[in-house]
Amino acid sequence: MQKSIIADLKTAGLKCIRLMAQARLFAITLLWLMVILIWGTIAEKTDGLYAAQQQFFSSYIIWLWHMVPLPGLLTVTAVIFIGLMCRLILERWSFKYLGTIIIHIGAAVLLLGGFLTARFSREGTMLIPPGESRNYMENDQHVELAVTVLNAPGHPETIFSEAQLNASGALADPSLPFIIAPTTWCRNCDLVRLPQPITEGNPHGVAINFVLKPAPHDPVEEQNRAGLTFQLQNAGDRDGLYAIFPNMPIPEIITIAGKQYFLDLRPAHMPLPFSVQLLHFQEDFYPGTDKPRAFQSDVMVNDHGILWHSLISMNEPLRYKGYTLYQSSFLESTGRQTATVLAVVKNTGRLFPYLAGAIMAIGILIHLTQRLLWRRRSESTEP
Repeated sequence: MQKSIIADLKTAGLKCIRLMAQARLFAITLLWLMVILIWGTIAEKTDGLYAAQQQFFSSYIIWLWHMVPLPGLLTVTAVIFIGLMCRLILERWSFKYLGTIIIHIGAAVLLLGGFLTARFSREGTMLIPPGESRNYMENDQHVELAVTVLNAPGHPETIFSEAQLNASGALADPSLPFIIAPTTWCRNCDLVRLPQPITEGNPHGVAINFVLKPAPHDPVEEQNRAGLTFQLQNAGDRDGLYAIFPNMPIPEIITIAGKQYFLDLRPAHMPLPFSVQLLHFQEDFYPGTDKPRAFQSDVMVNDHGILWHSLISMNEPLRYKGYTLYQSSFLESTGRQTATVLAVVKNTGRLFPYLAGAIMAIGILIHLTQRLLWRRRSESTEP
């Protein structure tokens, strides 16, 4: 009985492998892949680059009309990868087909690298004023609410993610003496001035004269301004209505029992395993103009006490611990203090395209060599 069950499982498994290895399934998958690429490219114009990427190119499922599930790019990639693996299992493992086998392996490595890149890569920016250091990068595609104790040693922070803000539930933490109860959260808001100051709901700060109203999402992600209106509870005389948004001209600081709590709605911070300090920023201008021709940052990298200098320029990034820091731009203040802006990328599958290209090149070379030798051999044996 047990042997019969095992035999049936082997037969069923072999049928599944043969099904996944069919060229017909591979062709259908490639056709759907082209549909996704065209569909997603068109959607970039209306939804924006980031939104289209998340919906079509970084998802397992594409929701048509928010009701009908369709396979996304990650699902399509997984099907093609599994099909290649099944094809390799059924392949005739002999020297005669060595080139073809190696080409299939290279294609599988390329797909694996693409999957790792889509799922585990991280991107952000670092804005570093002269003399200061940063050990995190900012993700402008997401925001977070940070509550910082300004007059406490180390300035401890309590972070509430965008998902928590969007959940509309009360935000509480044991380290905070108050509760934040969101009333309005919008990823893109219009700041509307009220005809006259309000007193209902005990408003504070910006909420006295302004109201945040949800606005349509802008396809250009940088044009969106997030906003949060909330009720502060258990804060004594500071209870009431507040409104905050990124880069507020007057920061929202709440003093409770001698402690100053700074509430900041900011781009999400992603920590780095090292810190970067800007020592000097240099600009070169085109002669007779104020247009920069090139710019570079002289930085000090600090990895848990290990220090060294590095120069980051437009064509010479800094690569360390899987992260690549590019010289992106700069920000000049009124005091002529120029802050550098570095683009930070961690690409988990960065080496896979090179490895896959080398493997497939070897496979093609072997395949062509074998074909040439077999052709000469057949010609020499002809009467």
